[in-house]
Amino acid sequence: MEESTAANAATLRMELKKTMTEILDDGGVSEDRGETDGALVAVDEAVRILNRLREVESKMPDSATSSSSPASVLEVPKEFKCMLSRAIMSEPVVIASGQTYEKRYIQQWLMYKVTCPKTKEVLSHRLWVPNHVIAELITEWCQVNKYDLPKPSDAPVGLFPDDIDLLLERISSPSSVEDKTGAANELRRQTKRFADVPAFFVAEIPESITRLLTPLSALGEDIDSNPGLQKDIITALLYISCLEENKTAVAQHPLAIPLLTKSLKQGIAKTRRNSAEALWELSKLDSNKILIGNSETLEALVHVIKEDHFTAAIGAAYRRRGTKWFQKFATQGSQRTVAEAEAVLQWIKKSGPSGTGAEP
Repeated sequence: MEESTAANAATLRMELKKTMTEILDDGGVSEDRGETDGALVAVDEAVRILNRLREVESKMPDSATSSSSPASVLEVPKEFKCMLSRAIMSEPVVIASGQTYEKRYIQQWLMYKVTCPKTKEVLSHRLWVPNHVIAELITEWCQVNKYDLPKPSDAPVGLFPDDIDLLLERISSPSSVEDKTGAANELRRQTKRFADVPAFFVAEIPESITRLLTPLSALGEDIDSNPGLQKDIITALLYISCLEENKTAVAQHPLAIPLLTKSLKQGIAKTRRNSAEALWELSKLDSNKILIGNSETLEALVHVIKEDHFTAAIGAAYRRRGTKWFQKFATQGSQRTVAEAEAVLQWIKKSGPSGTGAEP
């Protein structure tokens, strides 16, 4: 009986997916229904399927529904996601091309562009209207699946992947120093201000870390010959590294830790501080501690942390948060690594009590 109920639920989900595709892609018109039925029939059908799915799932044991449909693991139908936000839509609106997007994301897009993000066609106008049909279907789906629909937000939206890709193109191409620096500065600002930019930077943009770091790598020992470019690239890497999903990819990239280490030694004060902070962020994963805990990196940290003008900025941070980190290296590294880690620990002890206050 339970297997039959589960099978019915799976069948209904497949029917719902097919109907949603008709509504979103074909305007609710299929070969079976003909032109006269239109979108309203498709919507009624989707609502009927959702209601039937709710009835079927109500008859399933709690264990069967809880293991397959909690919001943390439930896969949102792609038809309910905005391709710009990559998330379920709270305020779906439809634009001139007939495509539906999350309101605040398409508003941002239309401020600078006159094309449809999906079809690439030039729009006849920049107006949009609420898509009440899709909003109702999303609400029904969330109720059936006990999924918490996020509330509409007025939070600002950053650049989109295509725009960030263009910034990386400017940073990594043989353009003028001014152009590289300007692009790096904008990328730093975007990664700091908008949480979604670090989120898609590694996951969706090809070779993003390589393209970001190549200009610094190409400078070799003259890494600090363009202080502004170095600062902005290292600071952008810091914000990208703060995201849990990015820590492994950044730390394992062959350019990342060597360039952070070199920037601890060469660069203006803010560059060195942000290099240290980036290493700290990456070290929050135990697997990354091994990559970071080489003698050269620790030696550079010792050099940075002992400098007078870093005492307040980095010293307090490492007194607050870094003691256990260095203790691990002091007991599990090579002889030189142990010596470097112990030197930092001794500095921490001599520098007074733990700092307090906000993160640096």
